[in-house]
Amino acid sequence: MSKGYELVGEVSFPELGKLKAKLDAEYTPEKTARKMEKALDPVAQFALKKLQGYIRSNHMGPTGNLLAGTMAKVVRYESDGNAVALVGFRAISGNFSSASSGSVRLGKDRAFHAGLLEFGTKERKTDGPIASSFKRFGPFKMVGRFPPVKTAPAYPNAFFKRVKNGQRASTGKVLPLKPIKRTFEQAQGALTAKVKKSAGMQLMLTNMSISRLLTVR
Repeated sequence: MSKGYELVGEVSFPELGKLKAKLDAEYTPEKTARKMEKALDPVAQFALKKLQGYIRSNHMGPTGNLLAGTMAKVVRYESDGNAVALVGFRAISGNFSSASSGSVRLGKDRAFHAGLLEFGTKERKTDGPIASSFKRFGPFKMVGRFPPVKTAPAYPNAFFKRVKNGQRASTGKVLPLKPIKRTFEQAQGALTAKVKKSAGMQLMLTNMSISRLLTVR
């Protein structure tokens, strides 16, 4: 997810199709696209709040970058009179600050790990016998004797692992936790109700506008 968009899934609603058909019959593609954008914007914001709530409950890390990296955007396609809502994570360059004295940086454009959480990874290994969070999160204390060794602060705020010389330390693999997919699965009913309300509002406004035009004529 470091560049562009990586699609998790698509959701379509019959109510939006009915609204578009009504708008197509009355307006130019450009105006239809703007009205579809207005219908989708509150839906996108509603879905964003659901995603943020899911992250707060299940995936709040030491930096808060995942939550800060959430985004909602409605893209208008004026050539064919349509619009699409995008809800997920942004991963682009921007202003940031360092977390503690490590190399992890804070900011709304630092959710580079969102793709790891959504899709998972294969097993990863270091170039040497030690795997540590020192460069990422800064200094930590070693607690107890190894193996196994514990850190203060504890994982996930810090970690340390060592294997025999000549071997490469495994940092394991990330299982897909699918925050976006699971958010939409859990919020499907509420999201459908929001779409019906928003599409119905735009349809009502459209009918009122047409009625006024007919009266003036």
